[in-house]
Amino acid sequence: MDIMISLKDMFLILLFLLIAGVCVYLIVTLKNVTSTVKNLNKLIEANTENINSVVTTLPKIAKNVDKITEAVPQVVNNVNDIVLDVKGSVDTVTDTVDVVGAAVTKTAVDVTEKTELAAQYISIGTELVKNIVDIIRK
Repeated sequence: MDIMISLKDMFLILLFLLIAGVCVYLIVTLKNVTSTVKNLNKLIEANTENINSVVTTLPKIAKNVDKITEAVPQVVNNVNDIVLDVKGSVDTVTDTVDVVGAAVTKTAVDVTEKTELAAQYISIGTELVKNIVDIIRK
């Protein structure tokens, strides 16, 4: 007993098997999607209070952001003015330090010269006193 299967019947069987496989795949995918949606619903239910809190504070946050955005140019201008003032002050301090440094250096040189001169006078005075003492002793 031989059974003949035509190509048409074979393609129909293959098409049926392919459709059955796709259906199984879709069923598994739908099951996974359903499970994910259930978990998402549980998560939303557990955090409903937090979500509501965030949603109610969003307008306040948006207003604060608007105020900050409006204030930023003025703050930047103030910072620029302060930087310019500080730069001028730094230049003045630098010039003052240069002048004071030069004056201190000159004073130190003068004191050194005067100290050397005083040491020479003391040395001469000491010699003079020694000579006078020697003359008086003789």
